[in-house]
Formats: sequence, C-alpha cells, structure tokens
Amino acid sequence: MKKILQLLFISGLVIGACRQSGKEQLKEFIPGNYIRAISHEFAIGSDTLIVSRMEDQENTFRLIKNAGFRQRRDGILLPLRHTTDTWVAVLDPETGLLHETRRGKVIYFNRQERCLLVGSSKYFKADH
Repeated sequence: MKKILQLLFISGLVIGACRQSGKEQLKEFIPGNYIRAISHEFAIGSDTLIVSRMEDQENTFRLIKNAGFRQRRDGILLPLRHTTDTWVAVLDPETGLLHETRRGKVIYFNRQERCLLVGSSKYFKADH
C-alpha cells in the first residue's frame, strides 16, 4: 500500500511538472511578431502585432498593432493609410488566453500552427 501511495504521489508530481512546463512553454512562445494579410472587397493591406512581455508584471504583455492598408471605394484604391494601437493584455495561466484590458479582446495562441487569433483574425508568427 505504501508503494502504491508513493507511486501515485510521484505520478502527480510528474503530471504537475508537465502541465507547468506547458504553461512555461506558452509564455516563451507568446512574444514575437505576428503578421496578417488583408485582402477583401473593401481594402488591401497588412497588420503586424508585436507582442512583448512587460518586465514589471509576470503575466502581462504589451501588443503593438501596426496596420497599413488601402481602402477601395467604387473599385478605386485610395491612398495608403497607417495606424498604430497599443494594447495591454493579461495571460490567464489556466486557459492560456490573453485578455486585453481596454476593449476586452480575447487572444488565443496555437503553437502547432504558430499563430494567434484575435476574434476571427488570424496572425501568423514571423520566423526570425
């Protein structure tokens, strides 16, 4: 009986370490540059999200969104426009989701596809 309890205890530690390891791997994966191409009937362009950890807060990230696009009006491309927006998001370690604090956006990471999702917008991680 004592051996069974020891085995269960060790198994619990190993499983806990693996789960913790996965959470740490996600934290290491999150920072980087993510790119999305835009092409539809109303505009063409691209978005870039630059995601970085905020040093002073463990589960907090800064996202800088740079967008460059040309709107289409009556089939004619208008001049190129640029926008920049900065978000702050907090990582929920249990779900692996980032929750943007100002507008309530939820950001999902998919390590297998090397991408993130903000709503239905899919951004792919740029390789360095």
